[in-house]
Amino acid sequence: MKVLIVGRASEFNKATGSGIPRYMAELYTNIKKIKPKSIEKRAYFSMPYVSKHFPFTNNFSFMLLTMFTNFAGYDLIHNLDPSNMIFNYNVRNVSLVTTVHDFIPILNIKKEVGTFENNANKVKALLLKLNLDLNNYMTALGMYNALRISSGLIANSSQTKNEARELGYKKRIYTINLGLDARFMSELTQQNRNKFKVGYIGGLNYRKNIQLVLKAWKLLNNKHNMELEIWGNRTVESNIMFEHYKSDSSILFKGFAAERDLVQIYDSFNIFVFPSLYEGFGLPILEAQSRGLPVIIYKDGKITKEVRKYCIEAEDEEHMTQIIENIKENGYNEKKKKKATEYARSFTWEKTAKETIRAYQKILTL
Repeated sequence: MKVLIVGRASEFNKATGSGIPRYMAELYTNIKKIKPKSIEKRAYFSMPYVSKHFPFTNNFSFMLLTMFTNFAGYDLIHNLDPSNMIFNYNVRNVSLVTTVHDFIPILNIKKEVGTFENNANKVKALLLKLNLDLNNYMTALGMYNALRISSGLIANSSQTKNEARELGYKKRIYTINLGLDARFMSELTQQNRNKFKVGYIGGLNYRKNIQLVLKAWKLLNNKHNMELEIWGNRTVESNIMFEHYKSDSSILFKGFAAERDLVQIYDSFNIFVFPSLYEGFGLPILEAQSRGLPVIIYKDGKITKEVRKYCIEAEDEEHMTQIIENIKENGYNEKKKKKATEYARSFTWEKTAKETIRAYQKILTL
């Protein structure tokens, strides 16, 4: 069995803090440990400045580069990001498996463009909206094409698998969950905290639903000796939020959470909140639970059953406020904590790699 794993070079860098690059880097590293002679990687480069300011061009650059690549000698090509597969016909003579992380561009929960009418720079806001609309459109095209030409799909959750079926994919789908690395399995430490800290790590766009947490925080009766830390790259929306809530000294917008600091940041929290409206998987939930934290999610958020199993579900901001106050007053139930921590730590990248190799073998025997 000879397998080539392909993707954009920037997506093999887990230091970006995004879920797909972390998956790509960890999967390749762990598969290479198991099958060092059977697995190769090809990372396609794009121009950093252009990619950063016009992300939809990434799809074109990947398409053009792979169209002129000779895939002879490989039994299977594994594309780790379906948005790359725009009109790429060069893989027709070899088995292709594609990992599907979510269908956000196709499902279009809401365009990830923010509340632009509140942005003072109207021209900049309009250009950003156009850029993001184009990126959404090109990514959706890539996903549709991946569904059309792939010999099999790897879905990162049962929810993603069901969505692929609903979109008409009739070939084999293998559900293979994401994992945690060894850092998250280390011994839990009881930190001496000066303040009771509620934390969030992740994106700051509309879909992440940070407003729910901020509204809940505003309803808290006594925030003395309490802090809400929000970690994530600044966006148009987060800048608006920052301006709106900057007068509240108990809310801290901390910026990007570096990969090397994640465990330390989680360990500084008493509660982790993740109120997302939609997640293909929701890895931060497992990361937080692996560090012994209670995790509060939005009850109506579309988060796969594998990940939400031991979460506390808030119906609205008032209910979230009650949950935070209850945990602050009474602590986190030790029995629930133990179960959630053990469950989260059962998700490993080694397991992800082994299941992926089995999927390769099954596809090649079809």
